[in-house]
Amino acid sequence: MKRNAVAIPDWWDAVLRRVLELPDFDGRTLQRFVPPLEQLSEHLNAVDERSGRPSLYMHKRLLRETYLLYYSTANLLKPLWVLDQLWPEGPPPGPAPLRVLDLGCGPGTGIAALHVWTQRHPEGRPLLVKGIDASEANASLYRQVGDAIGAITGISIPCDVRQGDAARPPGEAASHDLVMALNLLNEIPEKKHAAFLSRCEELLVPGGVLLLVEPALRLTSRVLLRLRDHAVAEGWNVRVPCFRQADCPALVSEKDWCHHDLPWERPQHIAWLDEVVGNVKRSLKFSCLVLRKGGMDVPDTISSEDEGKTAPQAEPQAAPRLRVVSELFVEKGRTWCHCCGEEGRRVYQRNHRDRSGDNADFDRCVRYDTLAVEGAEARLHDVRITAESTVRLLSRSIVDSTNIG
Repeated sequence: MKRNAVAIPDWWDAVLRRVLELPDFDGRTLQRFVPPLEQLSEHLNAVDERSGRPSLYMHKRLLRETYLLYYSTANLLKPLWVLDQLWPEGPPPGPAPLRVLDLGCGPGTGIAALHVWTQRHPEGRPLLVKGIDASEANASLYRQVGDAIGAITGISIPCDVRQGDAARPPGEAASHDLVMALNLLNEIPEKKHAAFLSRCEELLVPGGVLLLVEPALRLTSRVLLRLRDHAVAEGWNVRVPCFRQADCPALVSEKDWCHHDLPWERPQHIAWLDEVVGNVKRSLKFSCLVLRKGGMDVPDTISSEDEGKTAPQAEPQAAPRLRVVSELFVEKGRTWCHCCGEEGRRVYQRNHRDRSGDNADFDRCVRYDTLAVEGAEARLHDVRITAESTVRLLSRSIVDSTNIG
């Protein structure tokens, strides 16, 4: 396995084979998924053309099954990363099950991610999941996936999935601890996003959390950031990915957007389909946003990686948190990256001659790590990390493999 790469759970292949009735994942079996995958890839990449239209895979069985085989396999690790950033110790404690609403749930991405999350924290609070999808066929497939995971792993999550309008979700007000929408926002016209946010707020208990994951395209990411700014103006608190409770600085320039790039151990059937179709899914790219309105305790620091293990890391009181929002560039004479914090999006750079034991963590950072920097020199165009500066890695973007037996 690649260093720091995440991996799908061991039981996922068995779930796919059971639900899709596949004998194995050889070329002869996978060949029938090639034409629908080509069709889906073209459809899903044409975001600006399909906004507000029903998802293509709602209407044909082979398209739904192809989505589950290919896209759900990749996408289930994305909300898992967000959940681990939000609650690194697993579901937050409480007297009753954590009530989750999965909007636009599709054929089973969310329930798979939630299973991995709870299995990583077997002593944690149990979950109770509801799902809403415009397609009854999708809802039925979601149920099948949940049942298959329970049968194969021996761990079940109660799941009630219904047909409905995820953009205007029905349901009892203030009845959910977590509302998540995975790749849904780009299917709702932007003019309806404010109403969607208001409805989500109505469905959440005080202090409940809204979790959004979107494709890592400039268009979809910037739409998500505009919703973020509207939410901040409406009194929501941003929990992930950033720590700035003000306008997003990435919206200043049209060329900027915010996304994560998560290395993963690409499954064999994904690699085979990529080769035939011409896709390049060698890493998992996505944009995400977690919003909260008061009440529920969400930790400000996450965890750090130490020789493959995770451990709590206390945050220095005086140092503001920064999210690394670019790759780390090592050039002749200096190392630099973009970081985002309460002061906005800035270039942080350190000359090689200024490297010290106190700032050596700067060499280890990757996109979406969390840093605390003290004693740096703010300048007009960048922030200089000096020999006397302290850089601490508060959390790692990748804390562990998701390979669950």
